[in-house]
Amino acid sequence: MTRSTLTPTTLLLGLALWLCSAVSPAQAVARDDAETYYVFGVGYLDIGDLPHAITNYSKAIALDPTYTKAYYGRGVAYAQQQELDKALADLTRAIELDPTMLSAYRNRGLLLMQRGDTKAAMADFTALIERNPKAAEGSLYRAKLRRAQGDLAGALDDYVQAIAVDAYAGEAYNGRAHVRLEQGDLEGAIADDTQAIKLKYELPATYRDRADAYAQLGKVDDALADYAKAIELKPDEALGYQARAALYLRQGYLDDALADYTKAIERDPKNADLYWKRADVRYQQEHWTEAEADYTRAINLHPDYYEEDLARLYYDRALAREQRGDVAGAIADDTEAIERHPDDADAYRQRGMLRIRQKELPGAEADFTRLIELKADAAAYEARSWVRLQRVDFQGAIADTTKALALNPYSAGAYANRADARGRSGDLEGGLADLNQAIALASEPLKSKLEVTRQQVQANLEQANAQREQAVRTKPAGRGGKHSPTG
Repeated sequence: MTRSTLTPTTLLLGLALWLCSAVSPAQAVARDDAETYYVFGVGYLDIGDLPHAITNYSKAIALDPTYTKAYYGRGVAYAQQQELDKALADLTRAIELDPTMLSAYRNRGLLLMQRGDTKAAMADFTALIERNPKAAEGSLYRAKLRRAQGDLAGALDDYVQAIAVDAYAGEAYNGRAHVRLEQGDLEGAIADDTQAIKLKYELPATYRDRADAYAQLGKVDDALADYAKAIELKPDEALGYQARAALYLRQGYLDDALADYTKAIERDPKNADLYWKRADVRYQQEHWTEAEADYTRAINLHPDYYEEDLARLYYDRALAREQRGDVAGAIADDTEAIERHPDDADAYRQRGMLRIRQKELPGAEADFTRLIELKADAAAYEARSWVRLQRVDFQGAIADTTKALALNPYSAGAYANRADARGRSGDLEGGLADLNQAIALASEPLKSKLEVTRQQVQANLEQANAQREQAVRTKPAGRGGKHSPTG
């Protein structure tokens, strides 16, 4: 079949004229000219009219089933319509017809990445490198894929290769900076981002990455300057404000962090993480009501969270509700957290303490028991010992405080609880010994309270000893004893 000698420029001009008229492409060009339909397809693709682009590419293919560029163009159009299966089929056919078509390998690899078929995508990017080893493109794409898979060493090798091929590839320096930052090579990351900026690869992400490295090195002023530059380059983007807010928060600049998180939310109002972070700031500022509102907003926007993340969000809101005095609401949130993450030790600990305040002692004991199963620390045993004391389980309380002291022999509270349990179970001497230990370890105001208790215990012990001595003195001697009356 003879293809038209019309140039793409001529036909694109013809397409522009036709778009302003009522003449169809079929009337404007010869019906048997596959190249003409192809060029019309290119024109429609350029202006974003994907259905007409696909129609014209299809006509070109119908007239010439070996028309490689028509398959490629239609594949690109299908990809832009998110018809990935059709796009992949057309790009594959283009590669079959012309194994040297580099753009087909590139676009098919990108679509395969989008589909999650990383093995096939890797093969396409490798083919791109092998067929064009003097270009950085293939190495850059493969480096991104390897980094996404966690293969930092492989990604680093590819970025090095891209730079070796093209020393002016700013994207390669920026990509290598990403990898070095993740590997902890902060100075190397800064050097690479600086080189990328010198090569005019001045994206907001380039400055943010360098700022992250500066921040980790403790160069706060340099980091803030780079975050400011990132914001200047793209003031409508939330990421710059979010990153700077995180640095302000780490430095304890709560007002500045709050202002930046608020600006980030204005630019990305459906981002649950931003509300969560702002809630954390407001919690530290002791603005409990505002913190709770932000936690609630984050929960309502939560669909992308894993269950454990959502559990932590409920736990955080429980903390805010507790501070606000809403104990019942806090217990409800801890319960939500536990339902989503049954092994959340912190939620059991907090709910147990809240149940004590509500005088729900059986529930509190159950929570501390589960806490001990998950995390048998001294504080957990000490908390359960207090509950058992209130439930008059003195032996259980003694056992728990003994375990607590084995884990932390410097706990004044554990000694005090065991002293109480021993005293109330009749072991006044053991109780007094534990009180002495508690007082030696305690600080005010607990120390003064324990001093008063010791005086009481000491008085009780002295009284008990006096009663025992009196009982011994007044006890009748046995029959035949030396004090028996004579007959």
